[in-house]
Amino acid sequence: MTRPDHTTATDWRALSRASVLIGLLLVSIGALGCASTGSSASETVAADDAVSVGSLSDMERARLLLTTSLPLVDGCTVRTDAPPPFQTLADSAAIARAIGQVWAARSAPSGTVVLSVGADSTASVSSVAILESDLPEELTELVSPLLEGRLKTVTRETASGHRARGWSHRLRIELNADQPSFQVGHSLYCTPLLLNPEEVRRHLHRQTAARQDIVPSRGSRYTTLVWFLVDEDGLPSNIRVRRSSGIADLDRVATEAARHARYRPASRDGIFVTVVLSLPIVHLGL
Repeated sequence: MTRPDHTTATDWRALSRASVLIGLLLVSIGALGCASTGSSASETVAADDAVSVGSLSDMERARLLLTTSLPLVDGCTVRTDAPPPFQTLADSAAIARAIGQVWAARSAPSGTVVLSVGADSTASVSSVAILESDLPEELTELVSPLLEGRLKTVTRETASGHRARGWSHRLRIELNADQPSFQVGHSLYCTPLLLNPEEVRRHLHRQTAARQDIVPSRGSRYTTLVWFLVDEDGLPSNIRVRRSSGIADLDRVATEAARHARYRPASRDGIFVTVVLSLPIVHLGL
Protein backbone atom coordinates (compact mmCIF):
# COMPACT_ATOMS: atom_id res chain seq x y z
CA MET A 1 0.00 0.00 0.00
CA THR A 2 1.07 3.55 0.36
CA ARG A 3 3.59 4.96 2.68
CA PRO A 4 4.29 8.31 4.10
CA ASP A 5 5.23 11.80 3.38
CA HIS A 6 3.49 14.51 5.24
CA THR A 7 0.91 17.18 4.76
CA THR A 8 -1.64 18.99 7.02
CA ALA A 9 -5.18 19.96 7.23
CA THR A 10 -7.80 21.03 9.66
CA ASP A 11 -11.41 19.93 9.61
CA TRP A 12 -14.16 20.64 12.17
CA ARG A 13 -17.33 18.68 12.79
CA ALA A 14 -19.49 19.70 15.73
CA LEU A 15 -21.28 17.08 17.79
CA SER A 16 -23.22 18.38 20.77
CA ARG A 17 -25.64 17.52 23.55
CA ALA A 18 -26.98 19.71 26.34
CA SER A 19 -24.24 18.74 28.76
CA VAL A 20 -21.48 17.42 26.47
CA LEU A 21 -19.78 19.36 23.69
CA ILE A 22 -17.69 17.37 21.25
CA GLY A 23 -15.36 19.27 18.91
CA LEU A 24 -13.65 17.24 16.20
CA LEU A 25 -10.37 18.68 15.01
CA LEU A 26 -8.02 16.93 12.62
CA VAL A 27 -4.57 18.16 13.55
CA SER A 28 -1.13 17.50 12.21
CA ILE A 29 0.85 15.02 14.28
CA GLY A 30 4.25 15.59 12.64
CA ALA A 31 5.98 13.40 10.10
CA LEU A 32 5.86 9.70 10.97
CA GLY A 33 8.51 8.76 8.47
CA CYS A 34 7.92 5.22 7.31
CA ALA A 35 6.39 3.71 10.41
CA SER A 36 4.26 0.88 9.09
CA THR A 37 1.08 -0.60 10.50
CA GLY A 38 0.79 -3.99 8.91
CA SER A 39 0.61 -3.79 5.13
CA SER A 40 -0.21 -0.10 5.17
CA ALA A 41 1.51 2.86 6.71
CA SER A 42 0.68 5.67 9.02
CA GLU A 43 0.70 8.98 7.26
CA THR A 44 0.26 12.47 8.57
CA VAL A 45 -2.09 14.92 7.04
CA ALA A 46 -0.54 18.20 6.31
CA ALA A 47 2.22 20.70 5.96
CA ASP A 48 2.23 24.27 7.15
CA ASP A 49 2.55 25.56 3.59
CA ALA A 50 -0.30 23.41 2.20
CA VAL A 51 -3.36 25.13 0.76
CA SER A 52 -6.75 24.03 -0.49
CA VAL A 53 -6.58 22.89 -4.10
CA GLY A 54 -9.81 24.75 -4.81
CA SER A 55 -8.08 28.06 -4.05
CA LEU A 56 -5.47 27.59 -6.78
CA SER A 57 -5.65 28.78 -10.36
CA ASP A 58 -5.34 26.30 -13.23
CA MET A 59 -1.80 27.54 -13.81
CA GLU A 60 -0.83 26.94 -10.18
CA ARG A 61 -2.39 23.47 -10.21
CA ALA A 62 -0.49 22.59 -13.36
CA ARG A 63 2.80 23.77 -11.80
CA LEU A 64 2.36 22.02 -8.45
CA LEU A 65 0.32 18.94 -9.42
CA LEU A 66 1.44 18.59 -13.06
CA THR A 67 -2.17 18.33 -14.19
CA THR A 68 -5.38 20.34 -13.99
CA SER A 69 -7.76 17.36 -14.31
CA LEU A 70 -8.42 16.83 -10.61
CA PRO A 71 -11.40 15.56 -8.65
CA LEU A 72 -12.00 18.49 -6.30
CA VAL A 73 -13.44 17.33 -2.99
CA ASP A 74 -13.48 18.92 0.44
CA GLY A 75 -10.33 18.65 2.49
CA CYS A 76 -7.82 18.30 -0.37
CA THR A 77 -4.57 20.23 -0.08
CA VAL A 78 -1.25 20.57 -1.85
CA ARG A 79 2.05 22.07 -0.77
CA THR A 80 2.98 25.37 -2.38
CA ASP A 81 6.76 25.34 -1.92
CA ALA A 82 8.94 24.52 -4.92
CA PRO A 83 9.19 20.76 -5.56
CA PRO A 84 12.74 19.36 -5.30
CA PRO A 85 14.86 18.55 -8.37
CA PHE A 86 14.43 14.96 -9.52
CA GLN A 87 18.14 14.21 -9.07
CA THR A 88 17.73 14.67 -5.31
CA LEU A 89 15.03 11.97 -5.26
CA ALA A 90 16.48 9.46 -7.71
CA ASP A 91 19.41 8.56 -9.90
CA SER A 92 17.94 10.50 -12.79
CA ALA A 93 20.79 9.70 -15.18
CA ALA A 94 20.39 5.95 -14.65
CA ILE A 95 16.62 6.13 -15.09
CA ALA A 96 17.02 8.20 -18.27
CA ARG A 97 19.46 5.64 -19.70
CA ALA A 98 17.13 2.76 -18.85
CA ILE A 99 14.17 4.49 -20.49
CA GLY A 100 16.24 5.33 -23.57
CA GLN A 101 17.38 1.72 -23.95
CA VAL A 102 13.88 0.27 -23.57
CA TRP A 103 12.34 2.80 -25.94
CA ALA A 104 15.07 2.30 -28.55
CA ALA A 105 14.80 -1.49 -28.37
CA ARG A 106 11.04 -1.34 -28.94
CA SER A 107 11.10 1.57 -31.40
CA ALA A 108 8.46 2.99 -29.07
CA PRO A 109 6.83 6.35 -29.79
CA SER A 110 7.53 9.38 -27.64
CA GLY A 111 4.97 10.15 -24.98
CA THR A 112 4.26 11.57 -21.54
CA VAL A 113 3.26 9.88 -18.32
CA VAL A 114 2.38 11.43 -14.95
CA LEU A 115 2.97 9.19 -11.94
CA SER A 116 2.46 9.37 -8.20
CA VAL A 117 5.62 7.85 -6.73
CA GLY A 118 6.43 7.01 -3.13
CA ALA A 119 9.71 5.79 -1.66
CA ASP A 120 10.21 4.37 1.82
CA SER A 121 13.10 5.07 4.18
CA THR A 122 15.22 2.38 2.50
CA ALA A 123 14.77 4.02 -0.94
CA SER A 124 12.56 1.17 -2.15
CA VAL A 125 9.51 1.99 -4.25
CA SER A 126 6.56 1.88 -1.84
CA SER A 127 3.85 2.99 -4.26
CA VAL A 128 3.42 3.93 -7.89
CA ALA A 129 0.15 5.07 -9.43
CA ILE A 130 -0.33 6.11 -13.04
CA LEU A 131 -2.30 9.37 -13.09
CA GLU A 132 -2.12 10.27 -16.78
CA SER A 133 -0.56 8.82 -19.90
CA ASP A 134 -0.84 9.41 -23.64
CA LEU A 135 0.86 6.09 -24.42
CA PRO A 136 -0.65 2.63 -24.90
CA GLU A 137 -1.11 0.71 -21.67
CA GLU A 138 1.59 -1.84 -22.48
CA LEU A 139 4.19 0.95 -22.80
CA THR A 140 2.96 2.87 -19.75
CA GLU A 141 3.37 -0.23 -17.60
CA LEU A 142 7.06 -0.43 -18.53
CA VAL A 143 7.88 2.76 -16.66
CA SER A 144 7.34 1.75 -13.01
CA PRO A 145 9.87 -1.15 -12.98
CA LEU A 146 12.55 1.22 -14.30
CA LEU A 147 12.35 3.23 -11.06
CA GLU A 148 13.07 0.29 -8.75
CA GLY A 149 16.55 0.37 -7.28
CA ARG A 150 17.17 3.88 -8.57
CA LEU A 151 15.37 6.01 -5.98
CA LYS A 152 17.02 7.86 -3.09
CA THR A 153 16.00 8.69 0.44
CA VAL A 154 15.85 12.23 1.69
CA THR A 155 17.24 13.21 5.06
CA ARG A 156 15.76 15.22 7.86
CA GLU A 157 17.70 16.82 10.69
CA THR A 158 16.60 15.63 14.13
CA ALA A 159 17.93 16.11 17.65
CA SER A 160 19.94 12.91 17.26
CA GLY A 161 21.34 13.84 13.85
CA HIS A 162 20.28 13.35 10.25
CA ARG A 163 17.65 10.71 9.64
CA ALA A 164 16.65 9.10 6.34
CA ARG A 165 12.97 9.22 5.52
CA GLY A 166 10.69 8.34 2.67
CA TRP A 167 8.96 10.73 0.30
CA SER A 168 6.11 10.96 -2.16
CA HIS A 169 5.81 13.23 -5.18
CA ARG A 170 4.19 13.44 -8.55
CA LEU A 171 6.49 12.88 -11.49
CA ARG A 172 6.02 13.81 -15.15
CA ILE A 173 8.29 11.90 -17.52
CA GLU A 174 8.75 12.78 -21.18
CA LEU A 175 9.51 9.35 -22.63
CA ASN A 176 11.66 8.92 -25.71
CA ALA A 177 14.73 7.03 -26.89
CA ASP A 178 17.03 10.05 -27.03
CA GLN A 179 16.70 12.28 -23.98
CA PRO A 180 13.95 11.49 -21.44
CA SER A 181 13.18 14.41 -19.11
CA PHE A 182 11.64 14.67 -15.66
CA GLN A 183 9.52 17.21 -13.79
CA VAL A 184 8.63 16.85 -10.10
CA GLY A 185 5.38 18.03 -8.54
CA HIS A 186 3.64 17.64 -5.19
CA SER A 187 1.14 15.00 -4.17
CA LEU A 188 -2.53 15.80 -3.58
CA TYR A 189 -3.66 14.95 -0.05
CA CYS A 190 -7.28 14.65 1.05
CA THR A 191 -8.07 14.49 4.76
CA PRO A 192 -10.57 12.06 6.27
CA LEU A 193 -14.16 13.27 6.37
CA LEU A 194 -16.53 12.23 9.14
CA LEU A 195 -19.51 10.51 7.49
CA ASN A 196 -21.80 9.74 10.42
CA PRO A 197 -21.90 12.71 12.80
CA GLU A 198 -25.55 12.03 13.68
CA GLU A 199 -24.82 8.42 14.64
CA VAL A 200 -21.96 9.56 16.86
CA ARG A 201 -24.20 12.24 18.39
CA ARG A 202 -26.89 9.64 19.16
CA HIS A 203 -24.31 7.37 20.75
CA LEU A 204 -23.09 10.20 22.96
CA HIS A 205 -26.67 11.00 23.90
CA ARG A 206 -27.30 7.39 24.96
CA GLN A 207 -24.07 7.23 26.95
CA THR A 208 -24.69 10.42 28.88
CA ALA A 209 -28.41 9.78 29.35
CA ALA A 210 -27.58 6.45 30.95
CA ARG A 211 -24.85 7.93 33.15
CA GLN A 212 -26.00 11.28 34.47
CA ASP A 213 -23.53 10.82 37.33
CA ILE A 214 -20.63 11.50 34.96
CA VAL A 215 -22.03 14.76 33.56
CA PRO A 216 -19.67 17.58 34.61
CA SER A 217 -21.04 20.10 37.08
CA ARG A 218 -22.21 23.45 35.75
CA GLY A 219 -19.33 25.64 34.65
CA SER A 220 -16.73 22.86 34.71
CA ARG A 221 -14.68 21.77 31.69
CA TYR A 222 -12.79 18.53 31.06
CA THR A 223 -10.89 17.52 27.92
CA THR A 224 -9.94 14.04 26.76
CA LEU A 225 -7.40 13.88 23.95
CA VAL A 226 -7.87 10.66 21.96
CA TRP A 227 -5.44 9.39 19.31
CA PHE A 228 -6.31 6.71 16.78
CA LEU A 229 -5.70 5.44 13.27
CA VAL A 230 -8.17 5.82 10.41
CA ASP A 231 -7.43 3.07 7.91
CA GLU A 232 -7.96 2.78 4.15
CA ASP A 233 -11.56 1.69 4.75
CA GLY A 234 -12.32 4.72 6.92
CA LEU A 235 -12.44 2.68 10.13
CA PRO A 236 -10.85 3.84 13.41
CA SER A 237 -8.50 1.51 15.27
CA ASN A 238 -5.79 1.54 17.94
CA ILE A 239 -7.82 4.07 19.90
CA ARG A 240 -6.11 5.33 23.03
CA VAL A 241 -6.30 8.22 25.44
CA ARG A 242 -3.32 10.45 24.86
CA ARG A 243 -4.25 12.92 27.59
CA SER A 244 -6.83 12.08 30.23
CA SER A 245 -9.60 14.38 31.40
CA GLY A 246 -8.85 13.17 34.91
CA ILE A 247 -12.17 11.30 35.07
CA ALA A 248 -11.97 7.71 33.84
CA ASP A 249 -15.68 7.47 32.92
CA LEU A 250 -15.47 10.58 30.73
CA ASP A 251 -12.40 9.12 29.02
CA ARG A 252 -14.38 5.93 28.26
CA VAL A 253 -17.19 7.98 26.70
CA ALA A 254 -14.58 9.75 24.56
CA THR A 255 -12.99 6.54 23.27
CA GLU A 256 -16.40 5.04 22.51
CA ALA A 257 -17.29 8.15 20.51
CA ALA A 258 -14.11 7.74 18.44
CA ARG A 259 -14.85 4.02 17.95
CA HIS A 260 -18.30 4.71 16.45
CA ALA A 261 -17.05 7.25 13.91
CA ARG A 262 -16.82 6.34 10.21
CA TYR A 263 -14.78 8.35 7.72
CA ARG A 264 -14.17 8.89 4.07
CA PRO A 265 -10.54 7.68 4.15
CA ALA A 266 -7.61 9.99 3.74
CA SER A 267 -5.98 9.73 0.33
CA ARG A 268 -2.81 10.65 -1.46
CA ASP A 269 -3.18 11.13 -5.20
CA GLY A 270 -6.38 9.08 -5.12
CA ILE A 271 -4.84 6.19 -3.15
CA PHE A 272 -6.39 5.60 0.26
CA VAL A 273 -3.88 5.80 3.11
CA THR A 274 -3.90 5.19 6.85
CA VAL A 275 -3.46 8.32 8.96
CA VAL A 276 -3.19 9.21 12.63
CA LEU A 277 -5.86 11.55 13.97
CA SER A 278 -6.03 13.48 17.20
CA LEU A 279 -9.51 14.02 18.62
CA PRO A 280 -9.88 16.46 21.53
CA ILE A 281 -13.22 15.85 23.22
CA VAL A 282 -14.33 18.63 25.53
CA HIS A 283 -16.87 17.83 28.23
CA LEU A 284 -18.66 20.95 29.41
CA GLY A 285 -20.94 21.29 32.40
CA LEU A 286 -23.85 23.42 31.14
